[in-house]
Amino acid sequence: MEEHLQEASFFWRQWERALFSSEESLDDVAGGDEHRLKMHLDALLVAGGAISQRVLRPALEATDDFIAGPAAYALLESMGQQALPPVLDALVNAEDEKRRELCRAVALSSRPDLDAALIQALPRYEAPLQALLVKCLASRHADAGSVLESLYPNENTSLRAAVIQASRHTEHGRAHRLVQRGLEESHPQVRDAALLTGLILGSRAAWWQCRSAVRTQSPQLRGLLLALGMSGDPAEVEVLLSAMEQPSLRTSAIQALGLSGQRAAADALLGVLTTQEAVLAAESFSAITGLVMSSDLIEEATSSDDDEPAGQWESSPWGPRAPAIRGRVRADRVDAWWKNARSRFEPGRRYLQGHLWTPELLIQALEVLPTRRRPPLALELAIRTQGAVNVETTAWTSRQRGQLLLARQLRPGIPVGSFDSFMRL
Repeated sequence: MEEHLQEASFFWRQWERALFSSEESLDDVAGGDEHRLKMHLDALLVAGGAISQRVLRPALEATDDFIAGPAAYALLESMGQQALPPVLDALVNAEDEKRRELCRAVALSSRPDLDAALIQALPRYEAPLQALLVKCLASRHADAGSVLESLYPNENTSLRAAVIQASRHTEHGRAHRLVQRGLEESHPQVRDAALLTGLILGSRAAWWQCRSAVRTQSPQLRGLLLALGMSGDPAEVEVLLSAMEQPSLRTSAIQALGLSGQRAAADALLGVLTTQEAVLAAESFSAITGLVMSSDLIEEATSSDDDEPAGQWESSPWGPRAPAIRGRVRADRVDAWWKNARSRFEPGRRYLQGHLWTPELLIQALEVLPTRRRPPLALELAIRTQGAVNVETTAWTSRQRGQLLLARQLRPGIPVGSFDSFMRL
């Protein structure tokens, strides 16, 4: 059992890397590191209560942070609510990295009885830990109910932001009240959470504030620009081009242009291929046109997937900031290809991977594109379904597939226009 725990710790880290890979798709993850991880976790579950007490509970306090995650997961899956108190006790005393791993285990657990136990436990803890547990509840799509409004007045900004994020899974009246309070705040973290949640709920006020903040160069988080891009409105491309001239907004604007899918955005990105942001611009250009950035287009390419240690990624809905690879873009070759291909792209139409954008193509992209490309696509799907489909891109792949199946069932009703055309509330 100790060997299974050690192996589970290794594949836990490998699985986390795979969820943000520049090469692996959802199917690759499911058949690779996740499959191996689950084999070892299943072996731990077979052991029974006595082994759980002797091997798994001490692992919650181990110096190796990455053992704590699979140990907590196995305990929760085998013992349910009985395992929650020791996991929460370990959370109280853990350092940041171990806290993240323990919370990850809670969020991944399939035990439905954990939701009520977590909500009941919330008042016992200080605000920083409450914020983490509220994020767990949001990841589990649990309705925390009235406890959200009782927690919101706390001065801790991370807790207020987490409460707003979790409100998308509660009843709409409560969610809109919390979003409105967040939109009136001055702290960027809270306001960004309110804008994001408001967009998912179909809030026209959130959408207008998002557009206004970008147009006035308000010092907001990068998500505002990316939201403008994924709206797909041709009129927003000029706004993004203006933002690209601002050094603090340049990276986000380049990524947002790739999400816009517009021919004018592809034209603009060509001009960036000789700058220090060339590889990032090439990724965005590829997202619109479908051009594969192979070795003959990017010289001395090296992957950046391994630059970050496993477990350091945040499950940001906006996706990674850095490009997947490093190298020098052969701008002349990309330009030559575009001269031949440009006529296939109609002005004012939106494209994804070289094809006209449709809801079906968006869902398909979530199934087949590399996992690092999926977070903003999942967010756009959540916005266009007004929260009916929330693909958790860091959840077990079986859960993600269930969410994508629901998206296919709802596909005929998914709007195809810009966000402005269907934000109603």
